[in-house]
Amino acid sequence: MKVKKIIIGLGCLCLLATGNVFASNSSPSSHCDKQADAALFLLDYSGSMMRKVKQGESESPKITLAKQLLKEITPELKDSEISLGIGSVAPFNLFLAPSKYESDRVSKALSEAPEDLEIFGRNTNIGEGFLEITNLSAPNEKNRVALKNLGEDPIFIVFSDNPTSTRGIELEKAFKEAKVKYRKSKFVLIYFPDEKNGNAIPSANLFDKYYDGLQLLNNKESLSSFVSDELFRDCAFNLSADTLFAFDGSSLSQKGKAEIKKVSSQIKARTKELLAASSYLSISAHTDRLGSDSYNQTLSEKRLHAVLNELKNNSVDMKLIKEAKAFGEAKPVTGNECLDLPRKEQIRCYQPDRRVEIKVIK
Repeated sequence: MKVKKIIIGLGCLCLLATGNVFASNSSPSSHCDKQADAALFLLDYSGSMMRKVKQGESESPKITLAKQLLKEITPELKDSEISLGIGSVAPFNLFLAPSKYESDRVSKALSEAPEDLEIFGRNTNIGEGFLEITNLSAPNEKNRVALKNLGEDPIFIVFSDNPTSTRGIELEKAFKEAKVKYRKSKFVLIYFPDEKNGNAIPSANLFDKYYDGLQLLNNKESLSSFVSDELFRDCAFNLSADTLFAFDGSSLSQKGKAEIKKVSSQIKARTKELLAASSYLSISAHTDRLGSDSYNQTLSEKRLHAVLNELKNNSVDMKLIKEAKAFGEAKPVTGNECLDLPRKEQIRCYQPDRRVEIKVIK
């Protein structure tokens, strides 16, 4: 069969052999795996954050817009395993210690984060605040204790202003120390430049990623991509071929049709979202290593066509499918432990290899 090439990412729509699907109350982006143990959102309380920038028909202080954006982002962590913390740098303080998302606690924390800053013109440095995080040297004992919940791979997301001005050696030092203390840590800057179209990215990039805060506020697709790219990762779940088909067969069983129907419902519920984000489906079929290469290739092709036809029968928009490929036995997920077993035990041992994968990728 002809194989189409993929270009695809965002999260994943998938089904386990047990028939579990994403719950109907899952987050809008259908994220299924985290990139970090904790996300610590930090508002820069430098005096320059009181400067106003144009947002729509009005002007607002950058700190107000930063809090507004934070309110848009934090609900995405609902039902995720990522601990959420909210605080400030310059100076460092925690309004919400890293913990599971709870809307009431997040709202309370944001209400405690002031906007009427009386520090305009004060010489502040967010690097000093970061040093308190990396060295656990925060003057407030409550803050020091709370930081122990960040895990090994936290993501620090800073809301600041135009980063072209130097932040001093402290920031570089803090980031280096963080990479030692938090081995997989990541630093992201969401900036609010004085001029919307100005070049706000500094030549010496200290942060891992940079995002224009006004663009995230004004463009839902950009905001969704930010959340997916920085907080979650693509993941792959399998439809067990043993659930879909009889052993060595290529006709969907009644149970298999029911499983495909569940997947179809998940896909249809998110079709508009996926198309808006330029995300598509990749579907692949795999067999075990019992039998000849040619036989298994043909079997996987038949199974792939059966799944595709059933998705179509369930009114899935087939324009979403940008790759459909049968791999036969070429991509096993089991190791060598099955090789010397009796055939009956091999069939059982090779079960994970018999699968159909449905992914959402960019």
